[in-house]
Amino acid sequence: MCESTLLGLKGCNATEPTTGLYLDDLGISQSLLGQLITDQYQNGVELFEAKRSFAWKQLQSKMMTAIATHIKPNTIIEGKRVGQFNSNPAVAVTAKGAGQWVGIRLKITPQSTSFLELYLDNIIIHGTASNIAVKVFDLYTKKLIDTFTVLSGGAEQFVQKNFKSARRATEIAIVYESTFDTLRMIPKQGSCLDCGGNPKYSHMCPFVDALGVVLTISGDTVQTITSTPYTWGMSLNYNVNCDRNAWLCSIGASLSMSLAYLTAVEIFGYGLTVSTTQRSNSAVTISSKQLTQMQSAYTARFNEEFNAVLQHIQLPQDTYCFDCRRTSKYVTALP
Repeated sequence: MCESTLLGLKGCNATEPTTGLYLDDLGISQSLLGQLITDQYQNGVELFEAKRSFAWKQLQSKMMTAIATHIKPNTIIEGKRVGQFNSNPAVAVTAKGAGQWVGIRLKITPQSTSFLELYLDNIIIHGTASNIAVKVFDLYTKKLIDTFTVLSGGAEQFVQKNFKSARRATEIAIVYESTFDTLRMIPKQGSCLDCGGNPKYSHMCPFVDALGVVLTISGDTVQTITSTPYTWGMSLNYNVNCDRNAWLCSIGASLSMSLAYLTAVEIFGYGLTVSTTQRSNSAVTISSKQLTQMQSAYTARFNEEFNAVLQHIQLPQDTYCFDCRRTSKYVTALP
């Protein structure tokens, strides 16, 4: 989520928002927030962060609803598998040994106009081991970006993780430590070597290429990368999805005022409901009538600002995820 870069609160030692916009600009300070907290929050900053996060989720939903006629199905490549048995699956691949991390290397190459993410659905590692630690590295930065555990070798396991590309080429390696023998597998049937006899990527779909890989690592950093024709008994299933949240973050500056007003609406709504009888601060100077008036005022400001944004929004030139040929009129209102 990028909302922390769009809207801040003064005096909380957080990074300055890139927009320069603070909730204080709307007249809502830490002092005021401190009057509304219950034991659910330690201080006004926590209340602000929680309501800002919820307001951003609402804003995402409202935006998607408003442009629904322009949105194509979220999944554009579904149910693709990397890792197939070769012509003689009974042939074992000998373990490389401790300190060698093996598996699959994926290159995700979206169009420059596309916001895409790779969704890792499930994985299987053919072998007799259990509780196999799997690491995911970004091969551009050579840094660890995720970890998970395969509980039983030879059994398919759901992973359900997203890896974003956000209009740039991305390479990730999904690997485990090679301490046990596996069955021989290749990225897909027909995988072969280049003219120099070196392993080459298999083209899996318009956005994804795959190759076997061996890494050596130090802590959370990749030291060496070696491409191989085999996937070391690893097989995985993936989708390519539209990453609409990344697109919304890319136009976040245009949405920042809407986010500020909607955050205020949520804060005063909290003050009128949960906070009314459970406030931790006994020195409260703001009344329910004032809270009602402020919530109503910021609701009107949100509706005005958000509708203005919708009237001037430009969708990405992304024919995979959006249909920009349709026209529609956007109007929204909070109840």
